[in-house]
Amino acid sequence: MAAAELIAIESGAKSGNFSGDKSSPKEILIACPKIFDQLSEFITSSSSPANSPHEKLNIGNLEIIPSEGRALLDNAEVQLTKTEFLLLCELATNINSVFSREELRERVWGSEYVGDDRLVDVHIRRLRTKIETDAANPKHLVTVRGLGYRLQP
Repeated sequence: MAAAELIAIESGAKSGNFSGDKSSPKEILIACPKIFDQLSEFITSSSSPANSPHEKLNIGNLEIIPSEGRALLDNAEVQLTKTEFLLLCELATNINSVFSREELRERVWGSEYVGDDRLVDVHIRRLRTKIETDAANPKHLVTVRGLGYRLQP
């Protein structure tokens, strides 16, 4: 293969012109990063969630700004830990959806987390003290008996 062809592949000029029997392994290896970049761009552009990470989320008097990692309650910044913020964003982007402890643990802490399920309860309780007017009688971050937790407007 000529050096000019390899440079063309590396620059992306020939990406996508591959067939299993006609392309050399070297050609394919050089083109892989370009192909992965194109695939990543496609996945990102085609999987636009209902609430993008740059969009502000409003739940009652609570405003969540995921792209800035901030939450405002009555226009005053709420001091949240990283985990509290991730938990709040997970619930807010799925408003009115009920999540079990296990689902929240997996979505926020990851599937590798091994520990007490009550960790979710502790974070929910702390989050309620920060975003609810009356944490003992929450209006937005509610418990759905026997099922889990829900964030509602």
